[in-house]
Amino acid sequence: MTLDRAVWSMLQEALAVYRDSPRATAWLRSHVDRYTEPVRIAVAGRSRIGKSTVVNALIGDEFAPQSSFVWYRGGTEARAHVFSGPGRPHEVAVSKRGSRHHVEIGQFDRADRVVVEWPSRTLRDIVLIDTPSEATPEQVLGDADALLYLMRHVQDDDLKFLQAANDHPIARVAAVHTVAVLARADEIGAGRIDALSSAKQIARRYRRDVAVQPLCQNVVSVAGLLAVAAKTLREDEFQALRALASLGREELEDNLLSADRFVGEQFPLAMEPAVRQALLERFGIFGVRLITALIRQGFDSQVKLTGQLVQRSGLGELRDSIAIHFTERREILKARSALLALDVLFRMERGRTPAN
Repeated sequence: MTLDRAVWSMLQEALAVYRDSPRATAWLRSHVDRYTEPVRIAVAGRSRIGKSTVVNALIGDEFAPQSSFVWYRGGTEARAHVFSGPGRPHEVAVSKRGSRHHVEIGQFDRADRVVVEWPSRTLRDIVLIDTPSEATPEQVLGDADALLYLMRHVQDDDLKFLQAANDHPIARVAAVHTVAVLARADEIGAGRIDALSSAKQIARRYRRDVAVQPLCQNVVSVAGLLAVAAKTLREDEFQALRALASLGREELEDNLLSADRFVGEQFPLAMEPAVRQALLERFGIFGVRLITALIRQGFDSQVKLTGQLVQRSGLGELRDSIAIHFTERREILKARSALLALDVLFRMERGRTPAN
């Protein structure tokens, strides 16, 4: 019997055994439904680490960040529901303002969970859960089968979170459910043009680190803003960046020494300050510097440029890591989640006599 069939049989047998307990039955049915779904991947990390940016890059669309748990599922059309307290979920509108999609949840005082259905190729195989920075490991992993944990460098708090994610007799056997991500990779190299190469070298070093290796399957680096640009670059933005690349390299570099200088009135190109400000917000100083350098090097069409950005930003490596460690191992991850759920059930129902 395959692992998949064995665990499925265990869930069905538990449903029969605890059929007289409404609480146990509800718990088991939710996990039976979860067992047939795509792999659920939680994206977690400290405040302002770029979780929503990485989620946007993976989806291929920009969503405004929320302060609650946001689930992104595959769907044939754009829809969103808010779960707020007991009762049925409420459908809410999804609107677009500027380059971002906004889930309109303003009428609710609080949202326990927001579920967005979105037509995305990525979301055919996975469910992405964007988590609040203050969420505990238990909250992050309670509904997830796998974890993308974002950090700048490996610090004590990061190790504590990863250790807590594996602090269970079943989970402790092997950390099969975690990929660590060095986020904002362009900042690791202090914004130098070779920053992304430096970040990749640091990620490789962490893969061999004795403190990190037992806690995750892989460590990759990602420059979030560049990754989003790779998937969402618009024609008007590309034309503006190509115009910037027409300036001499030294002349442009002088005006990229600070944000104020880049958007200032003395800029040596007839381009509105609002346009330059928008480029800065979308790509950052590093992104503008790298993209204009790539255009000068011959990646002077939108297709050529976005292909380079996928590769250089680390988005391609992150996608490969998700495929290898999560989607291709769906059976193992789903079995792991189901066994953890059964363990919770047995503890929850301890002392009760199940139905014969």
